[in-house]
Amino acid sequence: MFSPGRTNAAAWTSLTLAAAIAGYAVLYAATPIAQAHGEPRQRQLIAIVLTGLLGVLSWCWPPATRPRSPLNRKLEWLVVLIPAYAWFQAVPLPIWVVRVVSPARARLADGLGPIGLKPSWVPISVTPPAAVYHGALLAACAVIFLVVWAIGLRLWAHPWVVVIPLLLLGVGEAVLGIVQAGQSSGRMEVASGTFEIRNHFSGFLEMILPFAVLQAVATWSRRTARERDDASAGLALRACLGCVCAALILAGILCSRSRMGFATALATLTFVALVGLGRGRSWRQIWRVWIAVGVLAALAIVFLPSNEVAARLSGDVRGEDRPKVWRDTRALIAAYPLFGCGLGGYGARPDCRLSAVRVWLGRI
Repeated sequence: MFSPGRTNAAAWTSLTLAAAIAGYAVLYAATPIAQAHGEPRQRQLIAIVLTGLLGVLSWCWPPATRPRSPLNRKLEWLVVLIPAYAWFQAVPLPIWVVRVVSPARARLADGLGPIGLKPSWVPISVTPPAAVYHGALLAACAVIFLVVWAIGLRLWAHPWVVVIPLLLLGVGEAVLGIVQAGQSSGRMEVASGTFEIRNHFSGFLEMILPFAVLQAVATWSRRTARERDDASAGLALRACLGCVCAALILAGILCSRSRMGFATALATLTFVALVGLGRGRSWRQIWRVWIAVGVLAALAIVFLPSNEVAARLSGDVRGEDRPKVWRDTRALIAAYPLFGCGLGGYGARPDCRLSAVRVWLGRI
């Protein structure tokens, strides 16, 4: 860690980073995982091991030759502040401060008065253990993001290399989902890949689809800029591979028969088309691109979805739970407008002022 060529500032920075990682490991292993049981505990331990291996890979990678820009430093601080904000919601504050920033949370604390418990210090989160747990998960995501971001900076000449693992995972899940849909004998059997719920399978593919499409667009743009005959064949092949990956991922989303999956995928493709085709054009030409992309999106809505997806898109949603969840979410935002109710506290209803007493008595 401390090589002779490093300055004292770099050495202290490395020491601080190592101490922060060690403290995070102790917090993550001692609190949230210790409260888990069975299979969730095993999955979380595997996630910690994989995160550590990713950090070791980043540390062993050759140092970057391109200096970091101020924008990169701001982005790194933003990523670090997200889990810090989640943990801030679990920190006890004076009750008079909570009455100002979150009156609904203060009313829940006042609900403990009938049983003789009226705390003077209250966290903003209605479920502090859940806030600590989700904060640890966000910290793990932040560590992974920063490591991948650092690897991408060190591979600035070939930044799309870091996307290859995501594309492999996405294509593998998509192919498995397509096979499942092809082997299904009933109408209710849909593609879900290795996921138990098809919406999670579709959501996973939705997040990877932009990388596949943008990889093809970036490769093709690079080919146009170079205009070299000796390199055009290889770049065209890589662009075609990106298009094939995007097509397989899109087919997997369609096989899941998820309405929101299809809508999100279509919105992603529309956005990528607008950015890719409108880049470098004048304002007089951009509106033509918008019209063309809008027409293609309308045609995709008509011809791209299967009969099952089209039937679900035109179906009635009044009997489902999503409208009720949306209404409850609006009520929850109105009750906790500034800092929210804390991660993991979605069940806090603004009209349940005696819920704190019920929860306390249930624990007793």
